[in-house]
Amino acid sequence: MTVLLEFRNPVIVVSKNSGVIRDVDLLRQIAEFKAVAVFISVTTLEADLHQILAPRASHPGKRLEAIECLSPAGIPTGVMVAPVIPIHVKKRA
Repeated sequence: MTVLLEFRNPVIVVSKNSGVIRDVDLLRQIAEFKAVAVFISVTTLEADLHQILAPRASHPGKRLEAIECLSPAGIPTGVMVAPVIPIHVKKRA
């Protein structure tokens, strides 16, 4: 991230990991040049389903906490809702 900041190189970060907040200070500085956006992927908010779909990814609550940290810091932040997995599918008559 420091190289991106040094050269003001635009970057988009897409992550399922709440660890992205460890670079919040650098991301904030890059955001001052309008050269960064961070998107956090949220597949589900249900902990049990999360364990099946993405057991090594950050817990959904931690991902929401990351969004709550990044956005107020002035870092353009978005949520990616993907993949969309239907829980119950009704059969058509």
